[in-house]
Order: sequence, then structure tokens, then C-alpha cells
Amino acid sequence: MEPNSIRLFQFVIPELVSVHELGEEIELRVYPNPVAKELTIESNEIIGSVQLLSVTGEELSRFDVQDTVLKHDLSDLPIGVYYFHLTELAKTVKVVHQ
Repeated sequence: MEPNSIRLFQFVIPELVSVHELGEEIELRVYPNPVAKELTIESNEIIGSVQLLSVTGEELSRFDVQDTVLKHDLSDLPIGVYYFHLTELAKTVKVVHQ
């Protein structure tokens, strides 16, 4: 490239799935944590698609929640650490099952 020359670049921006207003924060309440049986996740937004992941990142289940509250029974899972990935909210919650 020559000194003082200009290079032009073209960028492709993918379609946005959702946009939160600047300054609008997603609030989550997760309880109880650690959890023995039923976990509750509350949000100020619709939760949407959820992935339940093991500590190694393996997807254990996937489901949709068209509400601001998610209640999930963990009693059938072995004791350990799990992650709830809330896709539309771009949040991941670490949960300890005891």
C-alpha cells in the first residue's frame, strides 16, 4: 500500500434479532441458588428460548418460556453445577443443584 493512500472496505451487518434501548438493563432474579428442587428465574423481559447446559457445556434440554417467570424442576438431575442460557436476553445463569 502506498503512503497516504486510502483503502475502502465493505462490511455486511447481519439482521438484528432484538435491540434493547440504550440504558435499558435486563434484570434477573434467580432463587433459590443453590437449589434442591425447583428453580425460579424472574426477568423484566419475556424470557424466550432457554438452554439447560451441563458444566461441560453439553445441552441437556431446550425449551421456550413466553413469560417473565421460569420455574424449572431440577430434582431429576444429578447434584452439580448447571447453566441456564437465556438466548433472547443474552444472559447465562450459573445454578448449583444440591
